[in-house]
Amino acid sequence: MKPWPYNNNRNSVPYARGSDTSREAAQSMVAHAPTLRVKVYQYLCSLGNAGSTDDAMEVALGLSHSTASPRRRRLVELGAVYKTDERRPTRAGRSATVWVAIPGIDVTAKHGRPPKPPANALSRRLTVYMTDGQYLKVKQIADESGKTLGTAARELMGVGYNACLRGIWPKPDNA
Repeated sequence: MKPWPYNNNRNSVPYARGSDTSREAAQSMVAHAPTLRVKVYQYLCSLGNAGSTDDAMEVALGLSHSTASPRRRRLVELGAVYKTDERRPTRAGRSATVWVAIPGIDVTAKHGRPPKPPANALSRRLTVYMTDGQYLKVKQIADESGKTLGTAARELMGVGYNACLRGIWPKPDNA
C-alpha cells in the first residue's frame, strides 16, 4: 500500500516509503493520532497568544518529538495552529519557532481526500463567457421558462453544439 497522502485510506498515518519499521509505526498510531492531536491542540489553546515551541510542548505533554511534531503539523494543515515570527530557545539552546492555536476549530478531521459528493450533486464548475447578445438570449429563455439564469444556461449547454446550430444558442456576433 502506498503511504498517505498517496492512498485513499482516510484512516492512515503517513510513513516513509520503503521502510517497514516506519509503516509499522504509522499503523500503530492510527488509533492514537487523533487523540494526541486534540491533546496538542488543547495544550496550545491553553497558552493563548503566548504559544509554545515544539520542544516546550514535548516536555509539557511528555511526548517524544516524533510523536508531538507530526500532530502539530497536522494542526497547521487544518488551519488550527499557525507559525509566529517569534523564536525561543530549546533545551539545547537553539532557536525554535513559536506556534499559536486558534481556538474553536474542529481538529478531529481525518487525513485523506474529502468524501465524494453524491452522484446527483453538481461536481464541476464552469465559467462561460458570452457576448451581450448571447447573455440576453439566455436571460430571455430563463425568464420565459421561469428558471434561473444558471439553470437555463446549464440546460442549454447540456444540449451542446447542435443547440447553437438550431438557433437556441446563437453563435457569437464576431464568429
